[in-house]
Amino acid sequence: MELVACAGGEATLGVSRRWQGARGLDAAQLGIMAVVGGTVSELGGGNFANGAMTAAFAFLFNHLGHLHNNRSQCIVYENKIRVKARLEAKGYLTLEDANLWYQIGEGETLTMDAEKLGIEELLEHTEFQSTGDKRLLDTFDVSFKLGCVYGTISVEFKGFDLTGQRVFSVLSDNYGFEMHTLSNVHEFIRNIKTVVGGFVAGEGIPYDIVFKNYIRTK
Repeated sequence: MELVACAGGEATLGVSRRWQGARGLDAAQLGIMAVVGGTVSELGGGNFANGAMTAAFAFLFNHLGHLHNNRSQCIVYENKIRVKARLEAKGYLTLEDANLWYQIGEGETLTMDAEKLGIEELLEHTEFQSTGDKRLLDTFDVSFKLGCVYGTISVEFKGFDLTGQRVFSVLSDNYGFEMHTLSNVHEFIRNIKTVVGGFVAGEGIPYDIVFKNYIRTK
C-alpha cells in the first residue's frame, strides 16, 4: 500500500516502510526509475542522462497527480467528519442538512435528538393502547419543513415516568427516496413527494437516522 499524506502532514493507512521524502515522495523509486529510463535509452542508442531525466520527470509528474488525488480524498474525508460532528451536536436536521449528508455521508448513520423533533403536540393527540404500542406519525402534520426531512416516522410508547408523563422513543428512520407500491391515494401522494425530494437532493446514498433520548408528554 502507499502512503497518503493528509492535513498536518500525518499519514493515513497503508504506510510504506521505505524512506519517504517531502509529501510522500519515494526517493528509492525515483532513483530506480531514472536508472531504468537511462538504461533503456542507452540500449536503444540514445543518451543515458537524457533517458534518466525523462523517466524521472515522468515519475514526478505521476506522483504529483497521485498526490493531488490523495489531497482531495483527505479534504473530503475531513469535511465529512466535521459535518457529521456538527450535525450530531446540533441534534436536529434541516432539509439542507439532510440532503448534504445524503450527498457526502456515504451511507453512514446519523444520531439525532428525539427531544428536538418537536412532535409533542402530535403525540398528545395520538392514542396509544399499552406499553410497547407503536404508531406511524406523519411529520407533515407538524410542519412542512419537518415533513420534508422525515416524512412518516415510527414512535413507541414506553410507559409512564415517575411524574406521570407518557414516555416515547422514536424508532430509527431512513433518509432515502424509495418508492412505495401504489395501494391507495396516500401512497400516490407520498410517491409524488418522494420524487420531488429526490430531485432536490440530487445524487447520494440513503442513510439511517437513529434517535437518542426519550420524548415526554402529558
